[in-house]
Amino acid sequence: MTQTNKISNPASGLAILFTAQVLERIAYYGIRSILVLFLIKEAADGGGGLSREEAFHLYGVFTVAVYLMSIGGGLLSDLVLSRLKVATLGVLVFAAGSTMFALSPSSSVLLSLLVMSAGIGLFKPTATSLLAIQFYDRPEKLDGVFTTHILLVNVSAFIAALSIPFIAETYSFSLGFYIATVLLIAACTVLYFGKDKVNCTSFLEIPENVPVTRGIKFLCLFMLLSTLYWFSYESMYPFLSELKQYSNTNSLNMQMVGTATTMSVGVLCCIMWFAIRINSWLKLCIGLLLYTLFWLFIGYANSGQTLIGLATLLISAEIIFAISELFFTPILMSLVARYGPKRFISTSFALFAFAGVVSNYVVGSYGEQNESSIPYFVAIFGFAAIAILIYMIIASKKEPSDIEVANT
Repeated sequence: MTQTNKISNPASGLAILFTAQVLERIAYYGIRSILVLFLIKEAADGGGGLSREEAFHLYGVFTVAVYLMSIGGGLLSDLVLSRLKVATLGVLVFAAGSTMFALSPSSSVLLSLLVMSAGIGLFKPTATSLLAIQFYDRPEKLDGVFTTHILLVNVSAFIAALSIPFIAETYSFSLGFYIATVLLIAACTVLYFGKDKVNCTSFLEIPENVPVTRGIKFLCLFMLLSTLYWFSYESMYPFLSELKQYSNTNSLNMQMVGTATTMSVGVLCCIMWFAIRINSWLKLCIGLLLYTLFWLFIGYANSGQTLIGLATLLISAEIIFAISELFFTPILMSLVARYGPKRFISTSFALFAFAGVVSNYVVGSYGEQNESSIPYFVAIFGFAAIAILIYMIIASKKEPSDIEVANT
């Protein structure tokens, strides 16, 4: 953890990390897209030979294991090894698990999933913290860095969904896993030969912007916001699907609208955040206000509209949601990098990602929500936006150092 490798041009380090990230994410989302199909296929035909219930249960266990392993991976990179070594090790372990699936698909399912989840857990939070380190002395650029990060994750998922399932079903599942292995080896190669271009400055050498205990409080706040955001959307997803069906709006077309909005507005946001210095708390406030507006549109759409009016409102709501997410998730990640406890920055990113698992657990515990929940969501996220505005005003008057950090 004492390794220091300060680079004068952080863009070169970002290029290395983003390339490795795209390769790893294509492999990850590709395996996720074929995993259940592989597990329910007969063992004699090269599958796992499980029932649908067993396959979906194992898929859920794998997903949760990835996030739990990420916490361990974050602690390892924060306390024991250098982050670049942990990220490279994670890709290699992930590749080993994928290769085990390809070589012996039916006899080592549990072990292969365990090895893959360990590899992903080592890579995911560590690579994210490395992104933050590239601009540790220019934190005003982190909003652009993490917006680019989110866009590349979406692009990787799109490429994986189009390619890996087609190859697996056309040829064999083993070939799909082999391709994932090749991608992961390529990612490892990129990290190894590009290590001299990646800034590996230890966060131990970087002064804390805020006290550690206060950083933990900020991290808990960001996790709570993320949990509420995704709980509200996931719990209402069946209701939103019913609205789309009633309006005769094709779900695939709606998804394409959301994806197109995310990509086009996301590219614009990346350019703006790198070029223009705008308060990150203000961006987060805008994201929450847009999300509040999204629920207002959904509530109005449910109040009894013509089919044309309903379809128009739903499409508008989809666009608003896509934009709100761009002002929410990457900005929160940027704030985690600046306000979270830097001594445990990799672990902080792992815990922040784990908030998504918590939201799914809450949905499972409390069940699906209906239109009666919309006013509560409007109140919660509207209040959160107002609270952030009040914090900005108070911080600018009483604690100039706080607003200075927020402005960077």
